[in-house]
Amino acid sequence: MISGELYDARDSVLLKERRNAKRLLRQLNVTEFLFTKNSKSILKELMPNAGKGLYIEAPFHCDYGYNIFCGENVYFNVNCVVFDTMPIHTGA
Repeated sequence: MISGELYDARDSVLLKERRNAKRLLRQLNVTEFLFTKNSKSILKELMPNAGKGLYIEAPFHCDYGYNIFCGENVYFNVNCVVFDTMPIHTGA
């Protein structure tokens, strides 16, 4: 998947990772829809490859989260959708 090759989206590992991302996204988009200390903690778990100062306006959607690489002070506006079945790089 990450190398751009064909993959089986029903793979048990990928299903587990997408479910985890959906759980975190639900927390971010529903429970912590305002940007708070808790939402920052959720984002660190969802997007461990993001730089400092990441700010996301809920709702936000992605497949896995860990394939999103951001520089510092990145802003994602309302209703942003990132299809991160491959690495996505966003500068500062």
